Amino acid sequence: MLGYEDFYSTSLELVENKIEGKDVEVPDGISVIDVFSDLSFFSRELNYLNELGVGFPALRVNGELVPCSFLHADDKFFQLLNVEKEFYLFSRSFERILRIGGEFMLSEDAQLVVRKGAASSIARRLAYNYESLKEEEMKNGRVNLEIPAISGGNPVKTTGATFVVTTNTHGLSVLKSGAYYIRPSGTTFGGPSSPVARTLLDGDYIFGVIGNMYTTVDWDLNQTVVVPDTTSVHLHK
Repeated sequence: MLGYEDFYSTSLELVENKIEGKDVEVPDGISVIDVFSDLSFFSRELNYLNELGVGFPALRVNGELVPCSFLHADDKFFQLLNVEKEFYLFSRSFERILRIGGEFMLSEDAQLVVRKGAASSIARRLAYNYESLKEEEMKNGRVNLEIPAISGGNPVKTTGATFVVTTNTHGLSVLKSGAYYIRPSGTTFGGPSSPVARTLLDGDYIFGVIGNMYTTVDWDLNQTVVVPDTTSVHLHK
């Protein structure tokens, strides 16, 4: 049986081509819409920080530095950033990362973490798709999906995994993020807790909560969840 490691080189090439702005052809049977969104957002943030000559804000996940998005913004705010970089750089969201234990990492190191992590998530999807083509029946917990392969692309038939998040506290909203680039914006998993069950594409994730006593997102930085190997996680929140 082939593992995701067997598809890593192909996935890394896909990621590097996307970052470098080259034409990318996504393999049949998978969607990378979320990973490519991360790559686009990360690249824009990195460009602005490089212009200012500062490192990338980061949090430690399982003891290792992982880049953390510092802007909850869309294209309109990125345009404003061209005019007032310093204002946004020291915005409340940026400062909040530092207040919760954030650090700075070299831009080169941040790029390496994101490239490797994004490639790992895509490789897991390729590996499962390869194995599923040889099986007549879908494995337990798998869900048929029809979603775009990339933003603006045509829907493709693929599968995801049923995933369950439980918490100690009821009434919380659960958020998810790729474990390679912590991006709070647009990462709602579901709620209210607990439990919360949703369908996830294969990949490496971390989870957090917001609500009640948690006025900002409280990430569980001690657990990296690998889907489809893991089907549930409990957050001690």
